[in-house]
Amino acid sequence: MCISYRLQRIIRRASERSDRLQLTLMGSWTKEEFLGKRSYGTVRRAVPLTGELADSPLMMVSEIAVKSALFKSTTSIYLQKEGEILFLLSDSPGIIRCYGEDISHQESKCVYNLLLEFAPNGSLKSLIERRGGAQPESEVRCYTRMILKALNCVHERGYVHCDIKPDNILVFPSQDGNRNYVKIADFGLAKKADEGNGRINVQGRVRGTVPYASPESIVWNMNKSPVDIWALGCTVSQMMTGRGEDFLRIELPRIPENMSSQGKDFLRKCFESEWETRSTAAELLRHPFVQGEPEKWANEMPLDARWVSRVSMFK
Repeated sequence: MCISYRLQRIIRRASERSDRLQLTLMGSWTKEEFLGKRSYGTVRRAVPLTGELADSPLMMVSEIAVKSALFKSTTSIYLQKEGEILFLLSDSPGIIRCYGEDISHQESKCVYNLLLEFAPNGSLKSLIERRGGAQPESEVRCYTRMILKALNCVHERGYVHCDIKPDNILVFPSQDGNRNYVKIADFGLAKKADEGNGRINVQGRVRGTVPYASPESIVWNMNKSPVDIWALGCTVSQMMTGRGEDFLRIELPRIPENMSSQGKDFLRKCFESEWETRSTAAELLRHPFVQGEPEKWANEMPLDARWVSRVSMFK
């Protein structure tokens, strides 16, 4: 299996004295709370053991999320790919930030780690559950616009997320603490838009989560941007009802009765049965349902595209 050139380089250079000094100055971290298992790898919260993080994106945060898999395993190869995609999308405020990568040693095993932005408010799914169900439509409009802006960036770069759902939308508090904003996470199943399209899905395997899968992804194994729009519609519906509906049905998904006429029209465009005529993220950003929502959130997190490469930062 192929190991990324970047990883080969940091392993080789880590044996040099100057790099050992640099690693020391950047401090050590420890993995703590287990956060869950994602598409590829397990996720834990990590905190620094020292405050000496030098000139690094990591010096700006007090905790991170670490997604890990055994080094050189098939899972770690996919994890490396996810890191590369996140790096390409690092200029989008609506996508989870990836600070870099690390190779650590745990229980005599070599582990590959992605260093990710930590979401203190958990996922959109956990937010819905904590609040006991349906969300106010004003908030749903705002969250939907944020997700759409991020999806538009993903699609413009030629990628498809393939697993949009409330579990993979992370929630962050604003700096004033009065509201939340959301970001798309877990790009473990993301693909180039032209990969694996147009073949009959004889094995019945679906890339992503079945209840959020579009008809074309189920029948044709389609991985084009319209599959994300269908899944977004399912996510919006779940925010409005507070329930994880059985969206996988012969007829089109039910549109919540408690939505405004604008919201219902928005969902109809997401649930267009023919993927060729389904609205794009760019088109939906002009829909009245999400027009006029505040965008100040997008500038509250400073962007830093520098990539940290570490060896054994975890103790």
